[in-house]
Amino acid sequence: MRKFLAIIICKLTKKICKYFGRGSSFPGQLALKICPDILSRIDLPENIIAVTGSNGKTSTVEMIHGIIENAGMSVAYNYEGSNQIEGVTTLILSNCSNSGRFEKDVLLIEADERYAKYIFSYITPKYYCINNLYRDQMTRNGHPEYVLNDIEKSVHEGEILVLNADDPLVSSLSARHDNEVVWFGIDENEYVSETCTSVYDDGAYCPVCKKKMVYEYRQFAHVGKYECKNCGFKRAEPDYRISDLDLEKGTVTINDTDTLQLAFHTIFNAYNVLAAYTIGSLLGIDSKQIVSTLNDYLIKNGRIKRFLIGDKEGTLLISKHENTISYNRNLEFVTGKGEDVTLLLIIDDISRKYFTSDTSWLWDISFELLQRENVKKIVVAGKYISDVATRLEYAGVNMDKVVSFKATADAVAYLKDNSEGLLYCLTCFSDEGGRDIMRILHLYPELMNLYGEYGNVLVLKKHLEDQGLEVTIDRKDVEESIDFDRYDMIYMGSGTEKNQLIALKDLLKYKYYFKKAVDDGKVILFTGNAMELLGKNIDDQPGLDIVDFTVEITDKRYTGDVIVNNEKTLEVVGFINKSSLIKGGEKEKLFTYEFKHSTLVDNDYEGYRIKNLFGTHIIGPVLVKNPGFMEVIVRLLVKEGYQKITYPLEEDAYKTTLEELRKRK
Repeated sequence: MRKFLAIIICKLTKKICKYFGRGSSFPGQLALKICPDILSRIDLPENIIAVTGSNGKTSTVEMIHGIIENAGMSVAYNYEGSNQIEGVTTLILSNCSNSGRFEKDVLLIEADERYAKYIFSYITPKYYCINNLYRDQMTRNGHPEYVLNDIEKSVHEGEILVLNADDPLVSSLSARHDNEVVWFGIDENEYVSETCTSVYDDGAYCPVCKKKMVYEYRQFAHVGKYECKNCGFKRAEPDYRISDLDLEKGTVTINDTDTLQLAFHTIFNAYNVLAAYTIGSLLGIDSKQIVSTLNDYLIKNGRIKRFLIGDKEGTLLISKHENTISYNRNLEFVTGKGEDVTLLLIIDDISRKYFTSDTSWLWDISFELLQRENVKKIVVAGKYISDVATRLEYAGVNMDKVVSFKATADAVAYLKDNSEGLLYCLTCFSDEGGRDIMRILHLYPELMNLYGEYGNVLVLKKHLEDQGLEVTIDRKDVEESIDFDRYDMIYMGSGTEKNQLIALKDLLKYKYYFKKAVDDGKVILFTGNAMELLGKNIDDQPGLDIVDFTVEITDKRYTGDVIVNNEKTLEVVGFINKSSLIKGGEKEKLFTYEFKHSTLVDNDYEGYRIKNLFGTHIIGPVLVKNPGFMEVIVRLLVKEGYQKITYPLEEDAYKTTLEELRKRK
């Protein structure tokens, strides 16, 4: 009984949290209180894959997910990044039946390196990938060897370890366990160095016997080809290796046969791609299929984004505070190409999870790289500007190039007219300056704008600007290329039946990428008959197949005012005008009718929702007419930074319509 109750409570709580744009750990936390050993009671699939380590977990897991899905297998993973036991519990229970049977072919887990020992006390992965171990969040983690000891406790008999052969800390796990090991690594290449180029060396001593270790070469920091002359511990020959690496062209060749293009030309990305390739190969997926997925793969949840300051577009490189390897890799990327650059460096809140004012980790970052002549200007922002400026001065940086601002907004204002060359912002995902421009994609505004739907986008832009965001709207029509990754939200409105099919035909070219956007939790709103594109078909025309419903176009019009609600938490008013009948998809229903015109005969529910995708038959500027619905969308987009703002005119208009419709019930 406790098992059943834990599953039901988790699923219901997740729906409520999702509706209000809240986190994904709380449902699992509740489930674990109800049934502490719930994870051991679930009927899990044979293929369980886990990934942990200091850097690149999210990126690697996302690429593995793409490989598995493109191979035709169903897979669930913690795409929201909740990688401790509560988040993993939410992931598992929300993808299993009420009886406790996991309903996907593959369970893919990103595990926090410190908390993996708790997660895997209940779950035994088939493949357990540990990609690297670096100095990371030292105030929480202590040091890499301490984390290594925690990871060691998470390894159990029967698992196949997938280990980075180039990282001596990671590979030392093979000396501590008798598990089968599959190795991956990068061959010697033109970018290696003979000595450690960091200000510290975590590879100086053997992790097994603590005697001096020697290196033939290093890829970076302590990662490379190493050997301990005392105990014989050394780099293993990789089973899967990057045999050729060209960071200028952004290409890697794996095992001398498979060449693919990197979307981001760094050795970090190369290691992540190689780890994903290795897992895909172990699952028996054809190498050509793997390469097709990974080729030029853009990370949806990645830490590389675009932003605008005035008319100047820049690149946001999100590093992890207290993780010096992450900063060093990004600094090498910014300065290494020789092009003139301006760097905005924001160090404000050091951690999202706990308070600390410790900035000792700044002294482990190779800020000496900023001595290079192509670095024209360095703008420092955040509460720790004095700490950063002190570190830059002792790194030998020309302080005439450095300008400091306590407030990030002042730094941004300064850069509108004072940047030279390429513009980069280096920060942490917790900092106030880490929010980039909010981009809205308005799909087919010429074809699908029958009932004043442009008002939804117009007013949404104003509401987001009131939240302190800079907003751009891109309008894409038929035959124009679409890159969903660039956008925070996608919108489409109503059109004639003929225009609807034209839009569908064009959008079907992007079916996989649109589905990926849905799976990734991108905010999407389709109103009027745009919603019908989400189903399995419109008459004999295949649809996007996102929601399990079918559409029949008739020669009648079904029209009328409606009041709909979502379990009484949200009441929405509007008007429906359509010529279609909808069958199916009740499990993903968005609203229930509270009042509707007698001609609306097909269902007792209205609209659909999957993750952050909303589809409703209500036409016109539905967000303008319904401040509550607008708030739901804005909360999802703004997330933790949301501020409650009232709009009296919109509220009064909504109340008037609601009162008039209630008189007709």
